[in-house]
Amino acid sequence: MVHRAENLRVADFNGSSDPYIILHPLSNKKNRFDNEMRKTTTKMKDLNPVYEERFVLGNHTSAEEYKFLRVEVRDFNYLRSSDYLGYFDIDLEDCSLDSKCITFELIDDPDGNEGN
Repeated sequence: MVHRAENLRVADFNGSSDPYIILHPLSNKKNRFDNEMRKTTTKMKDLNPVYEERFVLGNHTSAEEYKFLRVEVRDFNYLRSSDYLGYFDIDLEDCSLDSKCITFELIDDPDGNEGN
């Protein structure tokens, strides 16, 4: 479940952002299961978007290989590629599946690797 994001950085000239979140299951910190990627809706002009969106990952045998969930936050743009706002990884082996909210801080990769 993706609940919300708070205090996102401004990425647009209008002083706001149009954020969406991408969920990538990973077998390790480098290998993505791109066919299992999920994306939230885009929240226009919102630095504190509320999503309340539920996703199911792992509808085939590769789900057993998932070790991490990479969560990327991006800013949607009409005329150019999306702006990278940050990411964090969830270690699924250490994660409890009971319904608790956990807060994560975005990592803004200073090397420009955009979570790769």
